Amino acid sequence: MARHYPQVTITYVTIHDPLTRGQEVQVSALHARRLIFGESYRFDAGGRFLGVAGLADGELGQQAAASNYRLHFGNFGGLPVKLAYVLFGTALTAICATGTYIWLGKRRRRGHDEPRLLKAWDAVVWGSPMALALTLVARFVIGNAAPFAAIFWIGSALVLAAAFAPFAPPRFRRALQIGLVVSCVGAGGLALA
Repeated sequence: MARHYPQVTITYVTIHDPLTRGQEVQVSALHARRLIFGESYRFDAGGRFLGVAGLADGELGQQAAASNYRLHFGNFGGLPVKLAYVLFGTALTAICATGTYIWLGKRRRRGHDEPRLLKAWDAVVWGSPMALALTLVARFVIGNAAPFAAIFWIGSALVLAAAFAPFAPPRFRRALQIGLVVSCVGAGGLALA
């Protein structure tokens, strides 16, 4: 790779079908100033070059598809792009959450007071990030063997089920907000430890 493609930065190497007749080595490498997540260079078991996947110089559609990864995660443009993604993601989340709160408020003013639906929405808005933070706490306490998906979904389901308990909506929302802060502080404390 260094001899034939010195301008690229190798990110990882994958061995396909090891110890078989069809064994191949795939070297993935970043290309400077390109949005593609990397080009894949294929070699046989003897180290002979077989070809590239065409992500860097293939069909336009193939290059566009290979660029989606870095666009989705904001892996270009450095810290300013990451901060913009955080800002825009937070704004979109706030718009979605407040839009539903506005809709529920309009229904209440028209005489359709639905406290359980309001609490269910609170469970989604405040309980989902709390379940996510508690999943991170489990990761720090239990390790990578923790059943992350189960922890998150069971936690979310329990919070949603609690929305149907006879609590006043403001009290339920306040409890969820406090739970979110506590779980985030706990996750942050464990991350620093």
